[in-house]
Amino acid sequence: MPDRPAGSWHRAGVAGSVTAGTTLRGLAREVSLAAKESLQPARRLTPVWLIVIVLLMLAFAMFGDRGVLRTIQSNRHRVELEKELQVLQEERQRLRDEIGRLRKDKDYWEQLARKKLGMVREGELIYQFNGDTKAAE
Repeated sequence: MPDRPAGSWHRAGVAGSVTAGTTLRGLAREVSLAAKESLQPARRLTPVWLIVIVLLMLAFAMFGDRGVLRTIQSNRHRVELEKELQVLQEERQRLRDEIGRLRKDKDYWEQLARKKLGMVREGELIYQFNGDTKAAE
């Protein structure tokens, strides 16, 4: 081996001598480049898989059985059903009131008989007017 100055390094398979700092930096650079090249495809795939997973999760969150859109649709349907229930409860109460009046109020019976069935008492006179005649004539 030829004489080398103190502090010089020799790389196997490479002729010549270089200083310690240059060789270590170069070696470190080569190692980091080799590591980057070997990891480059894996690093490129990681964001793609991450994006795919996130998109799938968003799709399930939006369109799944318990997704946002289904929840909104269910809430709207619930509001419609509550309105319909309110209308039906009011009608039920009105019918109960009418049943109570029919059971207790004889005047209400008479009013219904006159209005819906066209009935009159004995001795009453009925006057019918034509709706087509003008009041001014």
